[in-house]
Amino acid sequence: MRKICIESFGVKVNISTEFEEDFLQIEKILTTGLGGCFRIIDEVNGGFHFHIGGKEEKALFLDGEEIYKGSQDAVMEVFDSKLRVGIACRADKTFIHAGAVGWKGKAIIFPGFSYKGKSALTAEFVKLGADYYSDEYAVLDEKGLVHPFPKYLSLRGIIDDLKQVDTPVESIGGKVGKDPIPIGMVLITEYEPGVSWNPEFLSQAQGMLEIVSHTVPFSERPAETLKFLKKALDGAKIIKQKRGEAAEFARKVLQML
Repeated sequence: MRKICIESFGVKVNISTEFEEDFLQIEKILTTGLGGCFRIIDEVNGGFHFHIGGKEEKALFLDGEEIYKGSQDAVMEVFDSKLRVGIACRADKTFIHAGAVGWKGKAIIFPGFSYKGKSALTAEFVKLGADYYSDEYAVLDEKGLVHPFPKYLSLRGIIDDLKQVDTPVESIGGKVGKDPIPIGMVLITEYEPGVSWNPEFLSQAQGMLEIVSHTVPFSERPAETLKFLKKALDGAKIIKQKRGEAAEFARKVLQML
């Protein structure tokens, strides 16, 4: 039995496995999937517990309940995702499902669901000189500042259009943002080929309505979530604009700023 205990954004996680070969992959996931946003701690009560066990097939358990069974690669992929979601739901900060970059000391965030091109758009901003904060979560503190969550970029199109490849931002010439920064712009966007550039500016209230469905802890902590969002959006430009190709859209946004 191998185990490791970590703390990330105030959340304690115990991770154990019956398989020696899984432990190195767990350590890799902590680097690629959490972007260094954790520290190793002694085993503690509380928090939540992942365990990998099984006989004929490997199984992933969360707090003693089997949640997935399959091949090693499949189990690790589910663990990678569930680890981040578990931290996002329990953290002492508010996690918005969004891409996030830094530009001249302010954050640009673009909320969106999975498979909607957040990572591709994040990568294009980074190639143009923006600092990388995350391609999955914009992490807000009580002051409304965005903190880095620099997991490896999950880029498609390297192997095929569906398979995600974990890619360090440095490999595309980017750098990771280090400091918490205020939000300068929120982009409410989704892909539509051939769309023209005609951005609509939203009020703070309209922006909150667009963002709240992408905010992880809203159903559990609605009052706290709205308080964080209101603080974070104070003074930010909120733009709704469908986008064509990610590279051209990123250029137009930075030209506007």
